[in-house]
Amino acid sequence: MFRRILNLSNPKHKYKVETNAQQYMLTGLMLLFKDNNLVIVEGGPKALRKFKRLMNVRIKWNEDVRNRKSQEDHEKLSQNQCKIIWEGKRKTRYFTKWMTKSISTDAAAREYLTKFNCLNFWDLALSETLLQDEA
Repeated sequence: MFRRILNLSNPKHKYKVETNAQQYMLTGLMLLFKDNNLVIVEGGPKALRKFKRLMNVRIKWNEDVRNRKSQEDHEKLSQNQCKIIWEGKRKTRYFTKWMTKSISTDAAAREYLTKFNCLNFWDLALSETLLQDEA
């Protein structure tokens, strides 16, 4: 399962995603990059079903813990969402454990994802971002 989240700056959301992934014994990666955050998850069907419910229903993505005063920040958070970009089965796993990585440039993200042979997920997320920006 592969997801794209616009804004993952809320520490409460990061904690929920990371803790639940570890509790469900999922493997994968949470890649933090400006306004295009990726969560790549691998695991059993029951664990993935519960994690999918967490991401789609239980976490309120437009919630702001810090109570920002700026109207611009509030508007940005009101548009925050989590989208499933790709969901399917593979014979082998990309990852051996759960990881969180913060990346500052597009090139660094590409290089990091190339290590795990999942660069295609990054390209898919970027194309989804470009399509959303045009709309």
